[in-house]
Amino acid sequence: MKTLIIPDIHTNYKLAEKIILEENADKIVFLGDYFDEFYDNASIAQNTAEWLKESLNKPNRIHLFGNHDVNYAFHDDSYKCSGYSAGKDIAINSVLKTEDWKKLSLFTWVGSWLCSHAGVHPYWYSNQNIPFKEYLSNQCEAALDLAFSNKPAHPLLRAGKSRWGSEVVGGIIWCDIDEFALIENVNQIFGHTKVREETWFINDGQNSRNVCIDNVINLCNYAVHDGKTDKITIKNTRKIK
Repeated sequence: MKTLIIPDIHTNYKLAEKIILEENADKIVFLGDYFDEFYDNASIAQNTAEWLKESLNKPNRIHLFGNHDVNYAFHDDSYKCSGYSAGKDIAINSVLKTEDWKKLSLFTWVGSWLCSHAGVHPYWYSNQNIPFKEYLSNQCEAALDLAFSNKPAHPLLRAGKSRWGSEVVGGIIWCDIDEFALIENVNQIFGHTKVREETWFINDGQNSRNVCIDNVINLCNYAVHDGKTDKITIKNTRKIK
């Protein structure tokens, strides 16, 4: 199986669809941050929401939450981040209802690779008596239960000190590349931090390979996973544009 992994699109869903056509993958994973871009407005936000609603109903697509999505999905102030506006909130939620937001996840696995918006720091794996996959699943389920109950954000959905947040390090939608640290025996693919080229964190001794595929040029990079070899290839969108 060939899986396409697309990082932060920030309203550029038209380019995302071009990438999908180019790669003809069996499965597509979006790493979140569909909304908020410089100089966008309520109309652009609504168009993006309409695309997302349609995309959520395609069976070969998996959509993850980013920090710029939870600020519209959940209304407690603890979920808000830069780029938010009340006008965009109204436009987005005129299209996306609770049943739509519930189709998004905080993570997914592609082969041995953990896909999330910002990566998972070992700080969040505090009870190592429980296998990592089980522990992460339990924590993410608890975080979304709070969110959909209109409760303040679970620590896993909060920003760290590098973004002037309340946590020691950012959670699964907030971890910055300058605070990221690998987890032994876990491979990760994530976006969130805009870097000039894909940035790898590799420790073969700890059996951990990790890569950030967001870019300072919006939607410049994406990844392709080969299901036969479990290999990740990073590609560039310049020719697609």
